[in-house]
Amino acid sequence: MNAISQTITKQDLKALGLSDYLVREIVGGMSASQKNRGVAVYDVADAIASIQKKMSKPKTQVGTRKKLNDVLARLQKKSKVIQVDFLKKMPLERKAEALKERIEADDLELEMIWQDYEKLQKQVGEVLGTT
Repeated sequence: MNAISQTITKQDLKALGLSDYLVREIVGGMSASQKNRGVAVYDVADAIASIQKKMSKPKTQVGTRKKLNDVLARLQKKSKVIQVDFLKKMPLERKAEALKERIEADDLELEMIWQDYEKLQKQVGEVLGTT
Protein backbone atom coordinates (compact mmCIF):
# COMPACT_ATOMS: atom_id res chain seq x y z
CA MET A 1 0.00 0.00 0.00
CA ASN A 2 1.36 3.43 -0.82
CA ALA A 3 1.13 6.61 1.20
CA ILE A 4 -2.19 7.58 -0.36
CA SER A 5 -4.90 5.57 1.36
CA GLN A 6 -6.94 3.58 -1.12
CA THR A 7 -10.49 3.00 -0.07
CA ILE A 8 -13.56 1.08 -1.14
CA THR A 9 -17.24 1.06 -0.16
CA LYS A 10 -19.87 -1.66 -0.04
CA GLN A 11 -21.33 -0.21 -3.23
CA ASP A 12 -17.94 -0.54 -4.94
CA LEU A 13 -17.79 -4.22 -3.99
CA LYS A 14 -21.29 -4.74 -5.38
CA ALA A 15 -20.27 -2.97 -8.58
CA LEU A 16 -17.39 -5.45 -8.89
CA GLY A 17 -19.96 -8.25 -9.04
CA LEU A 18 -20.39 -9.43 -5.47
CA SER A 19 -23.81 -10.21 -4.04
CA ASP A 20 -25.21 -8.38 -1.03
CA TYR A 21 -24.51 -11.47 1.06
CA LEU A 22 -20.85 -11.68 0.02
CA VAL A 23 -20.38 -7.97 0.62
CA ARG A 24 -21.76 -8.39 4.16
CA GLU A 25 -19.47 -11.38 4.69
CA ILE A 26 -16.42 -9.45 3.54
CA VAL A 27 -17.00 -6.20 5.41
CA GLY A 28 -18.45 -7.90 8.48
CA GLY A 29 -15.10 -8.27 10.20
CA MET A 30 -13.69 -4.97 8.97
CA SER A 31 -13.90 -1.61 10.64
CA ALA A 32 -14.60 1.44 8.52
CA SER A 33 -11.57 3.67 8.12
CA GLN A 34 -13.84 6.67 7.74
CA LYS A 35 -17.35 7.79 6.89
CA ASN A 36 -18.03 9.85 3.82
CA ARG A 37 -21.51 11.42 3.84
CA GLY A 38 -22.79 8.59 5.99
CA VAL A 39 -21.25 5.85 3.83
CA ALA A 40 -18.71 3.56 5.47
CA VAL A 41 -15.39 3.58 3.66
CA TYR A 42 -12.92 0.70 4.06
CA ASP A 43 -9.23 0.32 3.24
CA VAL A 44 -8.59 -1.74 0.10
CA ALA A 45 -5.87 -3.66 1.95
CA ASP A 46 -8.42 -4.73 4.58
CA ALA A 47 -10.87 -5.79 1.87
CA ILE A 48 -8.15 -7.85 0.16
CA ALA A 49 -7.28 -9.56 3.45
CA SER A 50 -10.95 -10.27 4.18
CA ILE A 51 -11.50 -11.75 0.70
CA GLN A 52 -8.43 -13.95 1.08
CA LYS A 53 -9.71 -15.12 4.47
CA LYS A 54 -13.13 -15.96 2.97
CA MET A 55 -11.47 -17.85 0.10
CA SER A 56 -9.36 -19.88 2.52
CA LYS A 57 -12.45 -21.33 4.19
CA PRO A 58 -13.07 -24.89 2.97
CA LYS A 59 -16.85 -24.40 2.80
CA THR A 60 -16.57 -21.60 0.26
CA GLN A 61 -18.26 -22.83 -2.93
CA VAL A 62 -16.41 -22.99 -6.26
CA GLY A 63 -18.59 -20.31 -7.88
CA THR A 64 -18.16 -18.02 -4.91
CA ARG A 65 -14.44 -18.65 -4.92
CA LYS A 66 -14.28 -17.66 -8.61
CA LYS A 67 -16.18 -14.41 -8.00
CA LEU A 68 -13.97 -13.58 -5.04
CA ASN A 69 -10.86 -14.37 -7.05
CA ASP A 70 -11.98 -12.02 -9.85
CA VAL A 71 -12.68 -9.22 -7.38
CA LEU A 72 -9.39 -9.88 -5.61
CA ALA A 73 -7.49 -9.59 -8.89
CA ARG A 74 -9.19 -6.29 -9.64
CA LEU A 75 -8.51 -4.89 -6.19
CA GLN A 76 -4.87 -5.89 -6.30
CA LYS A 77 -4.52 -4.30 -9.71
CA LYS A 78 -6.23 -1.19 -8.36
CA SER A 79 -3.80 -1.01 -5.48
CA LYS A 80 -0.88 -0.94 -7.92
CA VAL A 81 -2.23 1.95 -10.02
CA ILE A 82 -0.22 5.15 -9.86
CA GLN A 83 -2.33 7.76 -8.17
CA VAL A 84 -3.09 11.08 -9.84
CA ASP A 85 -1.26 12.84 -7.01
CA PHE A 86 1.99 11.37 -8.31
CA LEU A 87 1.25 12.80 -11.73
CA LYS A 88 1.00 16.25 -10.21
CA LYS A 89 4.78 16.40 -9.83
CA MET A 90 5.52 15.21 -13.38
CA PRO A 91 6.29 17.52 -16.26
CA LEU A 92 3.28 18.11 -18.51
CA GLU A 93 4.71 16.04 -21.38
CA ARG A 94 5.35 13.01 -19.15
CA LYS A 95 1.94 13.36 -17.50
CA ALA A 96 0.25 13.36 -20.93
CA GLU A 97 2.31 10.32 -21.96
CA ALA A 98 1.40 8.41 -18.77
CA LEU A 99 -2.30 9.18 -19.17
CA LYS A 100 -2.15 8.18 -22.85
CA GLU A 101 -0.60 4.84 -21.85
CA ARG A 102 -3.40 4.24 -19.35
CA ILE A 103 -6.05 5.05 -21.94
CA GLU A 104 -4.42 2.68 -24.45
CA ALA A 105 -4.28 -0.10 -21.86
CA ASP A 106 -7.94 0.47 -20.98
CA ASP A 107 -8.86 0.49 -24.68
CA LEU A 108 -7.07 -2.83 -25.16
CA GLU A 109 -8.86 -4.34 -22.15
CA LEU A 110 -12.19 -3.04 -23.45
CA GLU A 111 -11.51 -4.56 -26.86
CA MET A 112 -10.80 -7.94 -25.26
CA ILE A 113 -14.03 -7.73 -23.26
CA TRP A 114 -15.93 -6.79 -26.41
CA GLN A 115 -14.48 -9.78 -28.27
CA ASP A 116 -15.52 -12.08 -25.41
CA TYR A 117 -18.99 -10.59 -25.53
CA GLU A 118 -19.25 -11.17 -29.28
CA LYS A 119 -18.12 -14.79 -28.86
CA LEU A 120 -20.73 -15.36 -26.18
CA GLN A 121 -23.38 -13.70 -28.30
CA LYS A 122 -22.47 -15.97 -31.22
CA GLN A 123 -22.62 -19.06 -28.98
CA VAL A 124 -26.03 -18.04 -27.67
CA GLY A 125 -27.20 -17.52 -31.23
CA GLU A 126 -25.97 -20.99 -32.20
CA VAL A 127 -27.70 -22.56 -29.21
CA LEU A 128 -30.93 -20.76 -29.96
CA GLY A 129 -30.56 -21.44 -33.69
CA THR A 130 -30.73 -17.78 -34.71
CA THR A 131 -27.37 -17.56 -36.44
